Amino acid sequence: MPTVVSASAFRDMVDAARRGERSFTVVDTRPTDDFESWRIADSINYVYKPFHEFDLDAFERETGLSASDTVVTTCAKGKASLDLAAELEAAGYDEVVAIDDGMRGWSAVYDRVRVPLPDAGDDPLDVVQIQRRAKGCLGYLVVGGRETPDDSRVAVADPDDSRVAVAIDVSRHGEEWRAAAAAHDAEIAAVLDTHVHADHISGGRALADELDVPYVLPAAAADRDVAYTFEPLDRNETLDVGGVDVKALATPGHTDDMASYLVGRSAVLTGDTLFTDSVGRTELQFAAGGEGETTGETGTEEAADVGAADPEATDPETAGAREG
Repeated sequence: MPTVVSASAFRDMVDAARRGERSFTVVDTRPTDDFESWRIADSINYVYKPFHEFDLDAFERETGLSASDTVVTTCAKGKASLDLAAELEAAGYDEVVAIDDGMRGWSAVYDRVRVPLPDAGDDPLDVVQIQRRAKGCLGYLVVGGRETPDDSRVAVADPDDSRVAVAIDVSRHGEEWRAAAAAHDAEIAAVLDTHVHADHISGGRALADELDVPYVLPAAAADRDVAYTFEPLDRNETLDVGGVDVKALATPGHTDDMASYLVGRSAVLTGDTLFTDSVGRTELQFAAGGEGETTGETGTEEAADVGAADPEATDPETAGAREG
């Protein structure tokens, strides 16, 4: 049987390859449209059809691979790619690895990175960037001190003397933010989104409901016919997060309601407004020729072209979702 590795173990393989410690080629068996819309960097697309006779010569012509290469296979959920891995092993490939749960598993891999804050001064502040490796999506946990004034918009932490935190731009895997809070001895007192997302699914409202804490959006989101309850945060309004001010700055562009959050004197969390080498796209809010359809279930707008073309995939983020 081929070696099967978890998506997290595959992340370690990717990091080792970046350090020059190993090499391999990823072969993605999904339909071409799904591969083109979202894929692992530097992977090769070979559309494998289970229950059809495997043609090794055709595989090697299309991919340029041979039995001397190390091959990692993936697909939507890890089924077809495991079959291909078995075919390659039977054909004499010595090093073949299949990613367990395929792209669905890869989609759930996260990294947590502490953001350096040289200007924090005496602020009791930590900012953790929560990176969704497969999608390029970034969220944050802002952790302040151990108390908040009673008149603050952010609730006081529990009596166990935990630090106060807010979760920002939570993805569908809210447990990553809970784990980050636990690692900093913090309780999440509110969940914020920088905007009503038009290109991916937010887990912010679900996490807020789970924790029974406020779900906060920029006040301008009210003009986008949002079909669920949220607490509006006005332009230039400030939240007190355990003694650290988090101020809403109106930065429309990516969407009409887009806000960035100024954290103390130390950082501005720009959401989809500003990236390292570019700025946020401005057409996604109007992808369907208008405001799009706001979904009460996810608390977001889904882009018109997000879908599951692969019959193996039922998850709109597993097949067809944009990266980013």
